[in-house]
Amino acid sequence: MTGHTSTQAYPAIGKRNLRTALIGAIVLPLLFSLSACVAFPGVNPLNPMGPSSTTPSQDDEANLPPLSPDEQAKKQAFDMYSAKLAIWLSTQHIDESNYPDPLVGTWTVEYSAGLFVFTQDEFTWYEDKDVLDDNYYKGTYGYMPGAQTNSGYVLDQGEGNDCYSVFQHYTATKVDGVDQPTNFYGVFIIQRLGSPDSIYVNNQRTGGEFTLTRVQ
Repeated sequence: MTGHTSTQAYPAIGKRNLRTALIGAIVLPLLFSLSACVAFPGVNPLNPMGPSSTTPSQDDEANLPPLSPDEQAKKQAFDMYSAKLAIWLSTQHIDESNYPDPLVGTWTVEYSAGLFVFTQDEFTWYEDKDVLDDNYYKGTYGYMPGAQTNSGYVLDQGEGNDCYSVFQHYTATKVDGVDQPTNFYGVFIIQRLGSPDSIYVNNQRTGGEFTLTRVQ
């Protein structure tokens, strides 16, 4: 695929509340040996999965399967990535209003029957765009402008090709008519392809690459 950035693969993170505060001064000093860190305005990279209105209650969390040791390690690796990205963003002095949510809408998947639907805080991936009541994953998400590439952190790859990091928490799935609670994390590195309605996606969890086209 041409016209997109080359990305490094990372394991997997997520959490909630992308627009809530500054980087916490408890965990980051342990990670980066810094006395204080200022995040991208309104971003808490250690809790980056959508507004507090969608944060699950303790009862909801209790209904999710526990993270396996492998999934916990993946989540921690993506937590580290989001924290480092937020630190880099704090040095760029960018206007957050210039980086609205790039994903709200309905998207078809190139060379696939799949469909993604993103609302303000939640997402659903359907295996078949013509079957919306079965075989899907659901969860919450948040995003930060910018991404780490082979050439370092970037905000874009030229005019009209903005880059974002999208943090996902998968919490439910339905397979062959059976609902199942789900609990794992993922990150998409995305780049607009000259248009807000066409984006390249690098799935940092799986290493997969694909193009999405907004249809609604």
